Amino acid sequence: MGKPVTLAERYADLFALASVPLVLVSADGIIRMTNAQFDHIFEYAQDELVGQSVERLLPIDDRDQHPRLRAAYHRVPIKRAMGQGRELRGLSRSGRTIPLELALNPVEWDGERWALVTAIEISARRANESLAQTALEAAATATLVVRPDG
Repeated sequence: MGKPVTLAERYADLFALASVPLVLVSADGIIRMTNAQFDHIFEYAQDELVGQSVERLLPIDDRDQHPRLRAAYHRVPIKRAMGQGRELRGLSRSGRTIPLELALNPVEWDGERWALVTAIEISARRANESLAQTALEAAATATLVVRPDG
């Protein structure tokens, strides 16, 4: 029998091949793995975040409440999207605030619960929404927007 495979080893190829930013976080809030896309968004070098607290990626005013929220997630670990309809923010290495949408997926390995997190930066989407709103407000004529379902 060979050496047991770790969770990080199991997901290494998935992380390397994924086109979306991914981070694997243990229940105690320690970052276990990131991919290049995630590191790029947050302005860190490869593997620099591994072993660090996930709270370092949050704005200072959000850090105190996050351990409680993280613990609540791990009590009821279900797949969930976060950020739709409310502002989620991350903090880059340079101190830049990053608007985000997150998807949390529970992962269990050797009796431990971890979270596989997809982080999507939504700066461009927010800018486009703002531009569209400005255009609608500035229109000289009435504009009617209709959903595809009528």
